[in-house]
Amino acid sequence: QRFVYGAKIAFYVLAALLPVFFLPRPLGVEFGREMMFSALILGAFVLWLISLLAAGEIRWRHSPIVYAAGILAVAWSISAFVTPAPWVSTFFADVAAERLSKGILGLLLMLTAGNVLRRRAEGGMLLFMLIFSGGVSAALTAVQMLFDRSLLRAAGVTADATGNVVGTMNGLALVYTALFVITVGILSSSAALRWKVWVRAALGAVAILFLLDMLLINFRTAWIALLGASIVLFGLFLIDGLTSATIGMSRFRMRHWAMALIVVMSIVMIMVRGQVIPGVAIPPEVSPSLSATLSITSEAFKEGPLKVFFRSGPGTFGLLWARYKDPSINQTIFWGTRFNQGQSWATTLLPTIGVIGAGAFMLFVLSAFATFLRMLLGARSREGDREFGADNAERQGDADD
Repeated sequence: QRFVYGAKIAFYVLAALLPVFFLPRPLGVEFGREMMFSALILGAFVLWLISLLAAGEIRWRHSPIVYAAGILAVAWSISAFVTPAPWVSTFFADVAAERLSKGILGLLLMLTAGNVLRRRAEGGMLLFMLIFSGGVSAALTAVQMLFDRSLLRAAGVTADATGNVVGTMNGLALVYTALFVITVGILSSSAALRWKVWVRAALGAVAILFLLDMLLINFRTAWIALLGASIVLFGLFLIDGLTSATIGMSRFRMRHWAMALIVVMSIVMIMVRGQVIPGVAIPPEVSPSLSATLSITSEAFKEGPLKVFFRSGPGTFGLLWARYKDPSINQTIFWGTRFNQGQSWATTLLPTIGVIGAGAFMLFVLSAFATFLRMLLGARSREGDREFGADNAERQGDADD
């Protein structure tokens, strides 16, 4: 149990440091974060393995998500090893999220966390640490954009006023969007009614910080993601309101109105161009268009069947761009720019890891969605059974009287 406890501590530290951790030069932001988080994940995995050896038996939680992630890792590995530059795809690709090593670490993180954090309270603690650490990051980002005061710049890590530990400002907006959705979902849950007032107030303040930074950055894709997530949450709240008998209708109306307001705000912000708050300068981020990304994919697929199925390897879009880009781009200001990703991370998968890899990724997404629906419907069914049993017991008591 001591080894399992050590693995839990590693995950709590990981969640607390993820939104804010950086190391000063000469290591830099990205390299220091990679080393730290890789060490935490591998340390937690090793401690979990030692706990299995100490117990003398192998017991682990599994689900379709784990098996789909394993298939994705295998497809990713084959694509990396058949490429002419396997070391680039495995360790040295410019886009860290596309490296094979990061995919393997993600699989180990998911497998270990599912077997170490067994109780709901432990998962809740992990989420709370991630949310409040993200709130600190959101506060620093707001100060950075509103008052031009950057902690990273003061520490000498970056000379850019918009520098952050995530990478680009658009990527940071997506992180805050995910944290905002998680925070709103927790605040709107029935369990939140039993918490102390200051806990709910703190979560509300953090949610406002996330929303403020989303407004400051105003990344259109982030608002589209928020719109989809808020519609899903609204549907879940509606189902919960129709089946639950433990919370008053006023509570449901408040949740519904809040999600409706978020939906309307998302739609409005999708249509707004430029900065919402004057005086905030966000440098534009340039990426290839969808048509240019598909053109690179089409040209790359002409190299043969093996390249169609496994392509050139993870993280090699920059090489494909240099080889197959439209010659007319040489007449523009982007003639010397090497784009290491396509129009988006998802559209980059097909030309880098091929049809097999992209299909494995879709299988992973579908298995995660199916598992979520199964857990949701199962929870609602169990709650309905408990309420039905309580009603029967009450009627039986009335009959006995």
